Amino acid sequence: MQLGGCRTIVYYVRDPVETARWFEQNLAARLLYAVDNWVLLRLFDEGPQIGLHKSDTPGTVTAFYQVADTEAALRQLTEAGCTVEHPLTDLDQVRIASVRTPAGLILGLEQPLA
Repeated sequence: MQLGGCRTIVYYVRDPVETARWFEQNLAARLLYAVDNWVLLRLFDEGPQIGLHKSDTPGTVTAFYQVADTEAALRQLTEAGCTVEHPLTDLDQVRIASVRTPAGLILGLEQPLA
């Protein structure tokens, strides 16, 4: 398995909408979309997307790296000793999952569907 570039950085926050407003006002972020407890922003044209996800325990950050096949990557990483943190999920134009490495780090996987 080969990881591609970091496509999305997700910040877990108490209020995604309020945090998105702060990013827009202070960092010139552009809103891409907002649904339920999830907001997606772009800070600059070529950089990673910024995801804001509602959480009762804010402060966690997860980097999501592009993979060709999320399901195969998830299988390979669990065989290598990782545990599934977030199961395979299709979101609009991406399939995501995340694992906790044996060292305790959370690694996000993201496969574009479109």
